Amino acid sequence: MKYTTLLILNQKDISLMVKLDVSAILIAVQVCNILSTIIGNFVYQ
Repeated sequence: MKYTTLLILNQKDISLMVKLDVSAILIAVQVCNILSTIIGNFVYQ
């Protein structure tokens, strides 16, 4: 569904969306790392 909407948009919008997706993924990865660190600390204590 997401990719069909991307195809309708023009190139500028697509590149912008890709940049937003990449930054969102990076933020999600950082959040997951922080959460796993916190959970790991609780588990090992």
